[in-house]
Amino acid sequence: MDEIEEKLKKLANEVTLREPPIAAKELLEEIFPLLKEHFEGEMVCTGRAINYIMPNGQEFIITARRLS
Repeated sequence: MDEIEEKLKKLANEVTLREPPIAAKELLEEIFPLLKEHFEGEMVCTGRAINYIMPNGQEFIITARRLS
């Protein structure tokens, strides 16, 4: 990795550390489109959870909870 790439990586890490905290609901809302894009089946984001039904009928509830 050259010097410029190292500086860019360090800057990106510093910016990430300054991001404000988000709520669990916001996290679910941000990952929901990614899950829909990469997984087959039915998905609904309720704000409290992502309900997911696979094509074979298996059902899941994906939740998020902030630990600190």
